[in-house]
Amino acid sequence: MKILYPFVAIALTTFGCTHNNPQETRFHSDGRAKPRIAILDLLDNSEARMPWSLTNEFTDEISIKLNSGGRLFIQSIDDLPIPLPVLEGKQSPFQDHSWLIGENSDAEFYVFLELVEHSLEPRQQYHEHPSYDLIMSVRIKIVDVRKKMPRVILQEFIEQTNYIPAQLANLDYHKFGYGRATFPLSPVGHAHSKLTKRIAARIQDYVLLAKSRS
Repeated sequence: MKILYPFVAIALTTFGCTHNNPQETRFHSDGRAKPRIAILDLLDNSEARMPWSLTNEFTDEISIKLNSGGRLFIQSIDDLPIPLPVLEGKQSPFQDHSWLIGENSDAEFYVFLELVEHSLEPRQQYHEHPSYDLIMSVRIKIVDVRKKMPRVILQEFIEQTNYIPAQLANLDYHKFGYGRATFPLSPVGHAHSKLTKRIAARIQDYVLLAKSRS
């Protein structure tokens, strides 16, 4: 029997399942063009088994946070000459991005993401009801393709550990997972929101820095 935790009782109308994003435009209000970026779907190479796609969640949430900042324009990958093996996750852009040489598209920067770790580790071994640490690691790579030879401007891991108390460790995420109104209030939802916010800020900072130096 699953326990119903206090946050579930909060009115569902407080947190909708959809996001109202500001209208995406290529230009700032003063007419200046925004840097154009392409974000490929996150590669999920973790061993996490969640009832939803972490690829879809992380890719969508990072894009939403970047859009809400209003300082970058996200180019649709449907309009870009990306090799099919890369789109399907069969060819890692972290190992080889030579296909970007001489790339001719509307995007100025390509963003690649990889979920390397997403694991729950008990804090107290041999305890009947242990608390946990949610350990996550995401690799980011940003490539500047404004010139014929692409240039990597950022490649790093962003790591994060979030404490999950024992009384919330067994929450049924089939009922309260991503897309549900209560997900942002759950331990995993809160942790994911914090991490995607950090990633979006990192992407924005490095793209704007590279743009300012051009």
